[in-house]
Amino acid sequence: MEDAAIDSTVRYHAGKLAEGDEEGFARQVAFNAFSHAWIAANGTMEANASRDSGAGMRYARVPSGRETCLFCLMLASRGFAYRSASSAGGQGHRFHKGCDCVVVAGPAGSTLGGYDPQALYDRWQEGVDLKASERAERNGTSEAEERAKIMAQYQASSKRAKQKAKSAR
Repeated sequence: MEDAAIDSTVRYHAGKLAEGDEEGFARQVAFNAFSHAWIAANGTMEANASRDSGAGMRYARVPSGRETCLFCLMLASRGFAYRSASSAGGQGHRFHKGCDCVVVAGPAGSTLGGYDPQALYDRWQEGVDLKASERAERNGTSEAEERAKIMAQYQASSKRAKQKAKSAR
């Protein structure tokens, strides 16, 4: 992150201090420090993995557990299928604010303790079903209709993410 962006972020959150919200200021500064450290660690991993790219290196998007949205569950359920760190997570390995997924490198067919793509896929499907059920009840439509709409949104999001990764190369 550029110095000007960091300065702007700190100034914005300093407003919390002026309002007497010391806890809110500390929480936001800690979150931003964690986020920048996370990005730096991923950058180091990516640089090391790129040295070994000729050895059939693949990448996986791995949720770290703090926050995992349905979109990230869908992406993580693919396993070590991504051919570049960029395609596994985009620049900075984030698709949305607060995303805590980690891009992990490994040879094709790699496994990682605690990372089960099939279980992530199942969780994603359960989440989609729940979301479709809630929307159907709220909108007076069928779950199948709402599920089809949700899947179309995911397909569009996935297509945009692929285009973004492609343009980053």
